Amino acid sequence: MDRVVLYLAYSRVDGLPLARRLADEFRRGAIPPALMPDPDRDGVSDPAAIGGCDAVSFLLTPASAAGDTSCREEARRAQELGKEVIAVRPDEAVAIRGPAITFGLPPSHSDRAELWRRVANVSAPSRARDECRRALAAWGARLEAARVLAPIEREIAEHERRASDPDNPFAEFEMQAEADRARPGSRVHATTVPTRRGGLHDRDEVIDAITRKLADPGLTLLTLRGESGVGKTAMVGELRIRLQALTDEPVAVVYLSAHGNAPLSATMVLRELALVSDVRTPEAHLVSVVREPSLTWAAAFDRLLKALAGLRVLVILDNASDLFDESRRFVDPAIRGMVRNTLARDDHRLQWLLVDPEPPDLRSLARRAGHIDEVPLGGLRPVESIRFLRELDGDRLVGLAESGEADLDRLSQLAAGRPRALELAYAALRADPTLTVPLLLREIEMAYGDPVAVTACLVGLAIDGLTRAQLRVAQVLAAYGHPVSPLWVDAVLSDVLPGYRSAATLDQLSDMRLIQRYGDRFHFPRVPNEASPLARLPHGRQPGPNEVLLASPLTEVWLYALAARCCARYAELFGAEPESVDDLEPALRQVHLLVRAELYDEAVKRMAELDHHLSVWGQSFVLTQARTAVQSKLSSPQWEASNLSMLAAAYSQLGEHDRAGQALAGIRDWLDHYDDERSDRHQLRLRLQLAGNQFDRGYVEDATEQYLSTIASADEADLEVQARTGLMLCHSEHGEFANALHEYERAREKATASATVRAELCLNVASTFAYTGRLLEAEAALYEAERLAGTSDEGVRGLCLTARATLAIDRGDHAAAAEYARAALEIGARRRHVYLSREANNRLALACLCTNDLDGARDAADDAVRFPDSRRSLGALALRGLVAFRRHDPMTAVSALRAAASQAHPVVPRESRNFELFDWYGMVLCLLAHYDEADLSLAEDAYQRARSVTEEPVAVARSLRLLDQVGCGPADPGLLRQAKAAAQRLYPSRWKR
Repeated sequence: MDRVVLYLAYSRVDGLPLARRLADEFRRGAIPPALMPDPDRDGVSDPAAIGGCDAVSFLLTPASAAGDTSCREEARRAQELGKEVIAVRPDEAVAIRGPAITFGLPPSHSDRAELWRRVANVSAPSRARDECRRALAAWGARLEAARVLAPIEREIAEHERRASDPDNPFAEFEMQAEADRARPGSRVHATTVPTRRGGLHDRDEVIDAITRKLADPGLTLLTLRGESGVGKTAMVGELRIRLQALTDEPVAVVYLSAHGNAPLSATMVLRELALVSDVRTPEAHLVSVVREPSLTWAAAFDRLLKALAGLRVLVILDNASDLFDESRRFVDPAIRGMVRNTLARDDHRLQWLLVDPEPPDLRSLARRAGHIDEVPLGGLRPVESIRFLRELDGDRLVGLAESGEADLDRLSQLAAGRPRALELAYAALRADPTLTVPLLLREIEMAYGDPVAVTACLVGLAIDGLTRAQLRVAQVLAAYGHPVSPLWVDAVLSDVLPGYRSAATLDQLSDMRLIQRYGDRFHFPRVPNEASPLARLPHGRQPGPNEVLLASPLTEVWLYALAARCCARYAELFGAEPESVDDLEPALRQVHLLVRAELYDEAVKRMAELDHHLSVWGQSFVLTQARTAVQSKLSSPQWEASNLSMLAAAYSQLGEHDRAGQALAGIRDWLDHYDDERSDRHQLRLRLQLAGNQFDRGYVEDATEQYLSTIASADEADLEVQARTGLMLCHSEHGEFANALHEYERAREKATASATVRAELCLNVASTFAYTGRLLEAEAALYEAERLAGTSDEGVRGLCLTARATLAIDRGDHAAAAEYARAALEIGARRRHVYLSREANNRLALACLCTNDLDGARDAADDAVRFPDSRRSLGALALRGLVAFRRHDPMTAVSALRAAASQAHPVVPRESRNFELFDWYGMVLCLLAHYDEADLSLAEDAYQRARSVTEEPVAVARSLRLLDQVGCGPADPGLLRQAKAAAQRLYPSRWKR
């Protein structure tokens, strides 16, 4: 039997107790769980629920028989919509004309059998066929319209086929997933523009304005701003056609939508730009190049810009609001970096068009006036709205073509001229043959003045007129939330309408303008929550631990769970090893659906699996929204703490260390819940992560306390060694090298620690050995770290190479340092290791500076600053400013130096003993003093603080090396002498702690 929804109508006077008892019988399983009554409605009828149900159970009591209007009104509404009304009386005391089921409480076996028979009749394919035939007769009585009648006849044929030969579409869905395995990229269809039917009205002026603005070579970013439903997507589709048709200067247009089939990511932008490049220069094969693991996104984007030099390229990012966080910044730092890069350069003709109701404020990124602009878009003018409505009804199906201008003008006013609302008005008229334009106007008059309420009303009217099969298809599309093919719809319907094929119904709903078509895929556009087809279902609840998903009632939550199952099954059968975030599209959709299905524990488990790839790529931020959504909803403190831990790691990747700290601070609220041995170990791991985050944010003293607390409680060698390694770093950060080496010796005593943990210990002690002048021991520690890590941990090997580059610079072997840094960069790009890539680029930039390779230094410094910000990025920004200073580029130099100073300002007050920080800060202030942006005394003060912490020769030499590079540029000799004197001289004891 098909899944059905049963609405329970009862008298508000005396029916509620009996209704609740009947509902309890249903929930206990006396009636099959496909029935889902909803007796708790606060005494108010729910027309939307009645419209979404399949049958109404009319509970007869003395009050309802005596004329209580509440439940009788519900029964009347159900009959108007063509729903089956099943009268149920709990005893023989109530007499009623017509057939009714006598249903005792508790019910007898015959009572249950009779109700089951009636419900089975509601869900039979033959009944669905008869419902379609009635619709066919209603349309046929009005006109001979093959475009309307043919789809209904196809649906009748589908119901008849399903009744005689029900197959299993889910099996075909699985076969398709396995077939897609041999076709890389087969899942990605985000570049498809929705199919538009009919002409654009009242938009030529706006399109001409956009075309004129884009013709300005100084414009890099344009935003198209307009409320939802005003036709922004349709207009940019037409804009793309017109730009590509230009003969004097062709424009390559890349269209990407955040509502596409795959999450819109930086790799997708790179791939589409590479396709444009390959069309222009096929021998380059840049589509494969941009996926090379040895290339960072920044290097790949730079290569693409060079390949596209001289060609006009427009990248359209539609529905861009999904790409921004609450502060209206790009969530994906790579996309943000691409936009910033194009705004800062003049050697390209690439432009961006953001389509969004509320575009972000990006003017601070523009180098000059006119770099960024916007175009507003409103609703259609009344005369154009009337033309649009008449064109919709070109076949004279629903009466819009014959309606007077007064009625159409009123409809345009109510819809605020929004094309989407006008399409929904057409959909409502198409769905219900008895609905006329005057009746439609009366229905939506109450919502006048509120376009959202008008849209909700129109969607509700359209849904009320759908057949049960059409409604189920619309509900499945709304559950997915992104364009899917009919096969994906059929896979869910295999549990709702067994054996039903949705292709003909999808074509019909698309022809009605209720849904949108994206090539071979279909999508139910976003509407107000109360107007969604899913609102016609009971919300439901997540299945319990002993409940089977397939036996759950037909509810909103259950549909989300079924859609999530399809995404999971597709990802499992596709089986390819993911190379980028695009390859994780089905799994990411699964996470979103699991959250909507309130299966929070399952969502967190899946996110943990995905983060195995995303964290390596530096893209854990993709899951931040989902992780935030499940907070405080998980079944155990361990899950809550783990989720907060991963959320903190994602924020750290974005450089948002304060938000990461807030997430980790929330872990403390859960620590009191741990009471077993396993939980204690988990608690210590979380403390280690909290300490690491505090260290990264500059709270070294707080991190020291956490490490000491972990050491005192740890009973495992790995945990103690990790804590002592962190404590060693804290001591070294403060110039307390003797204490750092003491912690190293204590950690070495734990011979039972794992090889990975001991490798990290050796890697981190190398810098301490180097600062104390024990260079041979530093080299030996790095070799030992590589030996312990083996070939399986490339990240450790890359960091060892970066450390070797630092030692080579100390020795003056700058060529070897550059080779080490380049080898580390290859590993960082291949492993998507953000910290390694930034540090390796820093070493490469410094090595190139020392060999006077200013171009190489510029490229490395530019690559370093494109990674997520943190206090560790101060050095990258300072190097960028130093390179620009050496290249006599004051604009870039001052910009980078100001950014470096702004990075240092919040950190300096709480890191009074971080000598590395003050050495970098001193150089930044020295250069700013050269440009009259700061006073040299501030630089001297920074160097005083550094030398008050340590006078180790290596530390002083590294500081002087940076100032030597300043001296190679156009620096004032007197200023440089003062800075060098401060960098190597011990100043008064008032700076000592």
